Amino acid sequence: MRVLLTGASGMLGRDLTRELAGDELCALSRAQADLAEEGALERALGGFRPQIVVHCAAYTDVDGCELDPARAERDNVTATRHVARVAAGAGARLVHLSTDYVFDGTARRPYAIDAATNPVSVYGRTKLAAEQAVQTSGAAFLIVRTAWLVGLHGKNFVEAIASRAARGETLEVVDDQRGTPTFTFDLAPALVTLARSGATGILHVTNQGECTRFEQAQEIVRLGGYEARVVPVTSDKHPRPARRPAYSVLDNSAANAILGKPLPPWRESLATYMRYRS
Repeated sequence: MRVLLTGASGMLGRDLTRELAGDELCALSRAQADLAEEGALERALGGFRPQIVVHCAAYTDVDGCELDPARAERDNVTATRHVARVAAGAGARLVHLSTDYVFDGTARRPYAIDAATNPVSVYGRTKLAAEQAVQTSGAAFLIVRTAWLVGLHGKNFVEAIASRAARGETLEVVDDQRGTPTFTFDLAPALVTLARSGATGILHVTNQGECTRFEQAQEIVRLGGYEARVVPVTSDKHPRPARRPAYSVLDNSAANAILGKPLPPWRESLATYMRYRS
């Protein structure tokens, strides 16, 4: 298959590049094409005509989006509109990566794929607008929402906690935000399977299980053998520019039916990650 991958230098993009190594792959980073610039993607593609477009590129700094909404709009919405236009023009299937942050976090059970959206941050609002741009583009599309990404090739929550724990710091970690850590080495092959399956619409794909950030930090410290103390706090103890959903666990059942099995439990994949990093 001829595959266009955006965000190729990112945490998920690098794992997808490996998974797609057997395909005719055009993997683009921001350095190669500013997707929000009119015509930049077409110039970068040259004569390459994809059959599948996997759009991972986005501005994912949640607080950064809150502080610079113009950049969030440009990188998350305008860029997606351009990618979707190219996909539609090539007759390619578009697989678009989205987020649990399109929800407001007021649910008490995992969010179904058709649950009402109501983002509470600039990041969430621009990612929802990107979903809508995909849906109205005319391209055949699959939107995949995921959550709390962790990968070996970028900054993430695990690295932040592990580096502080290794210094012996006391860690105050919020215990009122619940979701599912999702590991890019699990997500990437699932995305490739879904892209090739012909699935359309919206799907949710995360690792299995749920936890709070405090519980996730506890497990990181335990697996790393660190002596650091982890203290639960509420979000108002450490205010940040952007609100986070209090609960953003996603219902993966529809994706699991296509994949044939769920992604591994998050604790199992965290243990794998900790072995890799050491």
